[in-house]
Amino acid sequence: MKALEIEFDLRTGVRAGGINPKNPKFRALAQDLESEPAREIRLVTDETFDFEAAKQIDGITVLDGKDEINERIVALAGERYSVFNEQLLSAWLNINGVPSTVRSPASANEQLKGLYDAGCAGVVRKMPNLL
Repeated sequence: MKALEIEFDLRTGVRAGGINPKNPKFRALAQDLESEPAREIRLVTDETFDFEAAKQIDGITVLDGKDEINERIVALAGERYSVFNEQLLSAWLNINGVPSTVRSPASANEQLKGLYDAGCAGVVRKMPNLL
């Protein structure tokens, strides 16, 4: 089992090595759209794919084996937090006296993690799917 970690331009969608994201033999497993360039992990099911040639392409890293692939999925996608219900979030902030205009230099994911850890209603944690 092998996969590719591929860098790509978020604006154009062009992937390193000209990998076609619509090719079903390169199944998307995880993406990081916040990095520059954006990165993704794709499981390769094309038995004729030349991994040795791919290793020579800037922006492509070959991942070998389930453990290495899962390790990179966690590193790339990690745990993410999101608002699943804005009304619950707003009500929780009001009940707990937290002004909704409070901003910190932390990223949105870190802010939402803090709210999730504090038991905030309306925020959920999402873990990446592993192989």
